[in-house]
Amino acid sequence: MEAGAHKALRQARLGRVEERVSYENVHNLDAVMETFSALPYYDEEPWGEHHVGHEAVRGHYEQLFWLPRTC
Repeated sequence: MEAGAHKALRQARLGRVEERVSYENVHNLDAVMETFSALPYYDEEPWGEHHVGHEAVRGHYEQLFWLPRTC
């Protein structure tokens, strides 16, 4: 990969992380979920938690945000 392309990819990834954090800060769950790929996963390594799939990832964020389960 060219240096310029590598830098652009890195910036795009960083932008996506910053976008997700901004949504997390205001507890916008729908917007947070839109930042994940089609096959989302979220790992909480310190606690040994691994959330795989939309339902599991959404449930994890619902607990973090203290939101009632939608399902």
